[in-house]
Order: sequence, then structure tokens, then C-alpha cells
Amino acid sequence: MSSEIRNEDDLQAHIMENHYLEPGSSYAKVKRIAGEIISPEIDLLYIFETKEKQILTGYEFKFLRYKDNAVNYRHIYEGIGQAILYFQYGVDVCYLFLGFSNSITSQKEKLLNNKIMYLGNILYNPPNKWGQLGNRMNGFGVKIWLERSPHIINLTIKHEGSFPFHNFDEYRLNRQNLLSRKFAYDSKFLERYKR
Repeated sequence: MSSEIRNEDDLQAHIMENHYLEPGSSYAKVKRIAGEIISPEIDLLYIFETKEKQILTGYEFKFLRYKDNAVNYRHIYEGIGQAILYFQYGVDVCYLFLGFSNSITSQKEKLLNNKIMYLGNILYNPPNKWGQLGNRMNGFGVKIWLERSPHIINLTIKHEGSFPFHNFDEYRLNRQNLLSRKFAYDSKFLERYKR
């Protein structure tokens, strides 16, 4: 694979080849579940199964490379929406995985990190002084990779538990189809990048 990362697919291939993200089997670019086209596709799906539990984790990749942070913010917001929509497929946990290009200055990187921390505060408001729970987006997290430090992945927002997929019949059916491997994915995704 070329060491130059130009887009989300390059980032995803680099991470899949060089980093351990989750236990279990991985599937790139899940495009169909039980024959139905899904939108958004799941960039990377992990299925971890033991006798006691089954965990489905989805990753949405975005590569931030623009000198104008307004464009980077749009990609972050788009990625948040896409990752959260993975819950409709029955995943327990979803991550937005952000890659920061070398073209982003340290000052702009700091602004981007602040924006992501604000997101974390919004998603995970702690209980107030009267014990009432704040906002909770269980099952959503953010990981960041910096091109200038390619061996490190930072967990910026840690997921808190799992999404309650069992509350939705359609989500349970999608989940069962994923666990039964009734889905289409790009089995040659990494091979194209190894050339």
C-alpha cells in the first residue's frame, strides 16, 4: 500500500493493515444486509462472538485534510450522522474514526479537537445535582489518528455501554442477519491497497 493517505478509503486500509481495533472478524464496506442495499454502508464491521455474548461494532471513517476547518467540520458532522445510523443495522457500538492529515496545522487541529470534545460533552452530560440523568448516546464513540503520529490511535470519546437495539424489531432482524453473515461486503478491499 502506498504510504500516502488521500481519502477515507486509504485511511481505512492503513488502519486495517497496521492497527488492532477490535476482537472478532472484520468486514469492509458492508453494502447489503439480507439482499437489501443499505445507506449508509458500514465502512468496517467487527463481529465478536462467544458463548456468553455477541458484539457488533461499526466504524465510519473520515479523513480531514482541508485547510479550511469549516469543511472539516462538515465532514465530522456527516460522519457523526452516518455512524449513528449504523444502529439501525443492529450494531451495539459505533465509532466515528477521524484521520487528521499533515496538512492540518496544529492550531486548526486544536480547534477540531475542541469541537469533538464539545460533542462529547453534549452526548454524555453527567447526572445533575438532583440525580437526573443528562443526555446519553450509549454506544457511540470517536477515535482519532494523526498522520504525523501514525502508530497511535486516540480514544477521544469512549462509548458508554451499548445501543438498546432490542427495543426495535427491525433493528433486531438486521442484527440477526449480520450475525448470520447474511450480508454483502467488499472482500477484496485490502487487496487493492496492498498492490
